[in-house]
Amino acid sequence: MMRHILIPTDFSETANSALLYALELALATKAECTLLHAYKMPHDFVAEMENRVVAHRKNAVKKLEAYVEELKKEEKYAGLKLHQMAKEGSPAEVVEDLSEEIAADLVVIGLSRNKGWNTFFSGGKGEEIVENCRLPVLAVPAGVPFQKPREIVYAAAYREEDMQNLEELAGFAKLFDARLRIVHVIKKDTKEERLRYRGFSEEVQDTLSYPYLNQELLIADEVEEGLQQAIANSAGVVLSMAHYHKSFFKGMFAKNHTKEVAKETRVPLMVFYEEE
Repeated sequence: MMRHILIPTDFSETANSALLYALELALATKAECTLLHAYKMPHDFVAEMENRVVAHRKNAVKKLEAYVEELKKEEKYAGLKLHQMAKEGSPAEVVEDLSEEIAADLVVIGLSRNKGWNTFFSGGKGEEIVENCRLPVLAVPAGVPFQKPREIVYAAAYREEDMQNLEELAGFAKLFDARLRIVHVIKKDTKEERLRYRGFSEEVQDTLSYPYLNQELLIADEVEEGLQQAIANSAGVVLSMAHYHKSFFKGMFAKNHTKEVAKETRVPLMVFYEEE
């Protein structure tokens, strides 16, 4: 069940695009939304900077209030529970703290087509949000309109954490009667890989009772290549994966494939947090 969606913004075009996607998702799931702007004091903060910080905060609050007021003028958003908040701190810190405070279920951020994880925050702050947020983060490529998900593609890697992620995804997919498609990308089709796949597949079948579920092996030189194959017909598709840390990259393809996929994908990308 989707109850509360947190939407960070810096008022950029990419962030605005993600906001509209999030609002449509909220309407479809009957969730409430909180629109958040984070601002950070400079490290060399001195007394004379205080006025600037106060002015920035007031300006952010006014922008948020004006934005929400404008949105509620649209008939379809009039009944939506839409809150706004401006908080001091880095985007990653504020998102992590506020998501717990408001018991959010999902964080939605904008994904730049040109800069990958350098989303709508300068200096790659979108990546920091994904790495630190313990909630699923849905990164929406700029300009991608909301479509009712018809298929959720999850990139699995035979990890224990995959099962927990899949249980959450099954709940999300159920909201739309979408198909949950689990893919395993491998370099070579070996007997060992087949045995691992069979064992994981049986565990999935025993654990998940979701009716619209299928699993498959994809052979590709790189994880991102295989996942691009999986989402080739992208209409109504949401791609999902865990944000694996470098210790896992070395055991797989020695590459941060979450970032590589983010640079290329034209579908929303839901990323799950994982402990290192």
